[in-house]
Amino acid sequence: MKHKYTNHLINEASPYLLEHAHNPVDWYPWCKEAFDKAKRENKPLIISIGYSSCHWCHVMAKESFEDEDIAQIMNDNFVCIKVDREEQPDIDRIYINAVEMITGSAGWPLNCFALPDGTPFYGGTYFRPNQWKSILLQIAKKWKQTPQELILAAEHLKAGLIQRDIVSMPAQNTRLFMGKIMQAVEKWKHDFDPVYGGNKTKLKFPMPATLNFLLDYSYYTEDSSILNHVQNTLNHIAWGGIYDQIGGGFARYSTDRRWLVPHFEKMLYDNAQLIDLYSKAYKVTGSGLYKHVVMQTINFLQREMYNQQGYFYSALDADSDGHEGKFYTWAYEELDSLVPEYMDILREVYEINHTGNWEGKIIFYKRRTLDEAAHNLRITQDELEEKLGKAREKLFEYRNQRIHPGLDDKAITSWNAMAISGLVSAYQAFGQENYLEIALKVEQHIETKMLEHDLTLWRIYKDGKRKIHGYMDDYAFFIKALIDLFQVTGNEHYLSLATSLTQYAQEHFEDEQTSMFYYTSDRVPTHIKREKEVTDNVIPSSNAVMAINLLYLSKITEHTEWDEQASQMSANIAEYLYQYPGYFSAWGQLAMKQIYPFYELVITGGQAANIAKRFMKLYKPDVVLAFTDRPSSLKIFKNRFHKDKTLLFVCQGNTCKLAVTKLSQALELLDKK
Repeated sequence: MKHKYTNHLINEASPYLLEHAHNPVDWYPWCKEAFDKAKRENKPLIISIGYSSCHWCHVMAKESFEDEDIAQIMNDNFVCIKVDREEQPDIDRIYINAVEMITGSAGWPLNCFALPDGTPFYGGTYFRPNQWKSILLQIAKKWKQTPQELILAAEHLKAGLIQRDIVSMPAQNTRLFMGKIMQAVEKWKHDFDPVYGGNKTKLKFPMPATLNFLLDYSYYTEDSSILNHVQNTLNHIAWGGIYDQIGGGFARYSTDRRWLVPHFEKMLYDNAQLIDLYSKAYKVTGSGLYKHVVMQTINFLQREMYNQQGYFYSALDADSDGHEGKFYTWAYEELDSLVPEYMDILREVYEINHTGNWEGKIIFYKRRTLDEAAHNLRITQDELEEKLGKAREKLFEYRNQRIHPGLDDKAITSWNAMAISGLVSAYQAFGQENYLEIALKVEQHIETKMLEHDLTLWRIYKDGKRKIHGYMDDYAFFIKALIDLFQVTGNEHYLSLATSLTQYAQEHFEDEQTSMFYYTSDRVPTHIKREKEVTDNVIPSSNAVMAINLLYLSKITEHTEWDEQASQMSANIAEYLYQYPGYFSAWGQLAMKQIYPFYELVITGGQAANIAKRFMKLYKPDVVLAFTDRPSSLKIFKNRFHKDKTLLFVCQGNTCKLAVTKLSQALELLDKK
């Protein structure tokens, strides 16, 4: 197919950038050539940021960036740069912060205006075509007539961005107070939605980091109301339209209180974290619903987002065949013609009627539990589940013939590392060996294809090519995945690599003044400033994950000083945690590990692996596990191996209790908090 226009994005690997390669806008990727052109021609920059599965990014592209008249204004007056936020989150973070400072909020598509050197002076998110055209003309006129006004605005904004770092000095008092965390949670409870779970907000994101914190909190404090809130939230997410009832997998967020209408894109990072969360919640509750959700979601990932070379793709679009959600929604007549024999059951379980529940269409949404539905239908729950399974299978086969949502087929290291951790949690909870096998294949891909001999980690892999040096989240989540793999396999190679990567991160990312980590390496050129990522959002912050890594590694390696660094990092954030626990929830998980006793369970001997597997099925966030069936020079195993016995050691700090020979005995020691 011959295209009328081709711009500088044509040689990029990013699916998002390639979507814009034939716009009439003369887009550049983020590169020196674009900045040189802007300086040479004295033109301001338009820096437009999005990602491939972003619905409103597609809308603005179609309405404005494919419009020849608007493109002409952009090309005549600006140098235009397109950025894939998933490839370059460091760039995205700067301009997101800038737009937040300008407008009070930000999101994607993100459209920022900047001086020729990249310093922002104005921006926003989605603009309708007439709005966008008007803004373009106003800024172009102002740049020609009174550029000093825009330069002054950029200077003020830059100063604000530089001062934005919430950790500029280390906290002096490193002691943490559980009482303050409990006060914060009590205050937070007022924001909980008592009916549908989550918080009382119009848009609802699953927020795995938050729910993981609350799950841990209920464990340490034995606060049953918190556990009830977590279960209520997980139940309603699993019943909702945000969860794909037919094929498995989670959409990014819900646009309503009930978790009914999602933004239909499916992201790897959401699904990886929710597999982890539901697996942990299963350990606590034994819920069959949670087991079903985990297994169905892993099947979805294997089916639609896994490359047999050993990595996961990034995302599936919200749109297909030109319409949002078309792949996932149904007409009543369509269902009635496909599964007429199951319609009574489907209507009983799901919110199904002639008028639909979203824009005249039906989103599968559970209206009652299977137990209630079986009672109403006067059949057993097993019979109901069997019939539902057959109905879903027929609908899935039919749906699979539709035009599928677009696939973003690049692999992102940090997201794949999250998938490893999620699969490890599922393996622990359910003992499915194939979950561990996939996790090991993904680790092997990262280690062999994304890691250099000097421990430089690449962020992006697509079509056999790597690009972009890894950011702190790539290192932090991969180190976490390696620690997780060590705990379930006993393979010391994973621990050794985790240790080496931690030392690399300290050398190239650490701010020695605060003990925190910058988001970008010192080997990457700085644009405006080096950010530190500390706020937990849909994805936990790289600093919080790294601090937890340091704590775990300090317990099972010679690097006991890493415990001190984790304590300093936690102290730096403590006041923010006490005020805003929902935005510092991974830090809250760390803090509770530091406040309450944190144990090492060491198992040695011929039956070590079998006993470890039994232990893994339990929910014990206050324990790091290490096991071996052979002599080892690793610090945690020294003088603890006996060739004729399997021994279990419960240790805290530098003190171990007398060795025992049964898991039940070790659990008694662990329960003596």
